[in-house]
Amino acid sequence: MTAHELSDDRTVQRGDLQRRVIHAAAIAQFSERGFSATSMANIADAAGMSRPALYQYFRNKGDIFASAFVALFNDHVDRALQALDDDGTNAQRLDGFLQRFEGDLWEQMAASEHSEEIMSAKTADTAEEIQRVVARLRSGLAAFLAKAYPGRSQ
Repeated sequence: MTAHELSDDRTVQRGDLQRRVIHAAAIAQFSERGFSATSMANIADAAGMSRPALYQYFRNKGDIFASAFVALFNDHVDRALQALDDDGTNAQRLDGFLQRFEGDLWEQMAASEHSEEIMSAKTADTAEEIQRVVARLRSGLAAFLAKAYPGRSQ
């Protein structure tokens, strides 16, 4: 790897880390204030950065919302799929799968008095991305079932 490629890799890693920080700040702000009452300044303050710096990563509040929402779903899918690899019986692993995705996600959403507004703020692009995430979830579950119950998981 050349010095230039190494530098580019570190820049990408810092960018990814900063996006995660922004996602966490945005989710907290949207949960606390709702979508419409949350501003770019609120998100920037919560992320510990200036508003102009925030615009280096995202075009607008809707862009941050979509990215953070998809990242949140991806995180829950990752945890749900990981639960299928945990120790325990198939029933325990399936229970963990459901809890990590459905239970934890909806518990987090229900904790906000703005959950209905947040759920309705999704855009068509967000919905399309969420469908890809859900397809990954279904594919992982199908693979687990095919391995756990050969010939019976159809």
